[in-house]
Amino acid sequence: MPEPLTVGVVFAGSLALLLVRPRRVPDWAAALGGGLLMILVGVWTLDQALRQLAESSDVFLFFVGLGVASATADRAGLFDAAAHLAAATARGSQRRLLGGLFAVSTVVTAVLSNDATALLLTPVAFAAASRLGLNPRPYVFTCAMVANAASFLLPVSNPANLLILARVPLGLTAFTARLIAPSLVALGATLVGLLWVFRNDLGAPYEDVPSSGPALTSRSRASLVGVVGLGAVYVLAAAIGWPLGRVAVTGAVVLVVLDALVAGWEPLRVVRDVPWSLLGLVAGLLLLVGGAEQASLFAPLVGAIDATSAVGYAGLPALVAGMALMANLINNLPSAMVAASALSTLPATVERGNLVAATIIGVNLGPNLTTIGSLATMLWLVLLRRRGLQVSALDYVRVGGLVTVPALALAAVVLWVIGGLLSHGQ
Repeated sequence: MPEPLTVGVVFAGSLALLLVRPRRVPDWAAALGGGLLMILVGVWTLDQALRQLAESSDVFLFFVGLGVASATADRAGLFDAAAHLAAATARGSQRRLLGGLFAVSTVVTAVLSNDATALLLTPVAFAAASRLGLNPRPYVFTCAMVANAASFLLPVSNPANLLILARVPLGLTAFTARLIAPSLVALGATLVGLLWVFRNDLGAPYEDVPSSGPALTSRSRASLVGVVGLGAVYVLAAAIGWPLGRVAVTGAVVLVVLDALVAGWEPLRVVRDVPWSLLGLVAGLLLLVGGAEQASLFAPLVGAIDATSAVGYAGLPALVAGMALMANLINNLPSAMVAASALSTLPATVERGNLVAATIIGVNLGPNLTTIGSLATMLWLVLLRRRGLQVSALDYVRVGGLVTVPALALAAVVLWVIGGLLSHGQ
């Protein structure tokens, strides 16, 4: 094993490239390059690295499946139809348009996951704004912010939740008792923050559009049936514990077949439209974080969680803040993996419910502060670049900070109150 300093330099340098995002260094290259350096400096053997990635195969399948499904629905015109309906429903008010998108994004995130919101609704938001001649930034930022803010409404709302709960189980009743109120408060604060940050963009009305619009084509109808079916099966699979990646890929294949039966087979377009670079990004992050964990770079986190458990519910806001900081430094999924490992090592006598809740808030809501905080945000950036819209890391921090810091503080305070009530009731 190389010196921790060497591992730390590789780890910090790769994350710095991801955050700064130089024009000639794509996100996937910065992450995957760092992962390969972990092999070169001796943290991993090639065989160990391949096994590490193979253990996360379901994550890769999940993103491939959602990517194929999103691209197929986009080509079928489903997003354009949804954009027209959203614009007509808002009746000329940009604030109502943003509020409607916020509500839909919340539902999609809750039942499908934050990554599904980024993949499925970002194109809808961009298409709706472009069709109306509006600045798309308020609407695409809404997709990004809600994808993380709504991702602790249910255990299935974020893959990070499943990673944590797999190591430290928390029943649905206990999960809801601790997290539904912080989640609703965070969502309310996020909506208010978005309306305030983009108040100048949202002030002007737009020309109302007829509610009827063009009829759905047979192709878009088939796509709608496929997407609804995929959503239903996905929720069922999450409830009974099926591997979500395999479900996503199977559903995407069904969607592609339905589209091919109606409009013809277009394999090259399917392959071209999938955001393959995200897989390199995920692979690099897994190797980077796994290497840093092997070098004991995260030992302070284990100590912090242990210290919080000794303090009791009074330490919950500090744990929320600490996990939010960590998620923005190394991404939320790896943070969830490290935190789950730390939580599982606590003595059996320690009550873990409040600690799990604080960790989930931090790794779900916290990533709204930076572009590398969550994979949903990174995927969101890929989709925007494909549509010619550039969002710099500084732009994202400016919006994310103004919207998320108050939401995170309020969620932490609410959890602190709930944690105190539950502790006194035991």
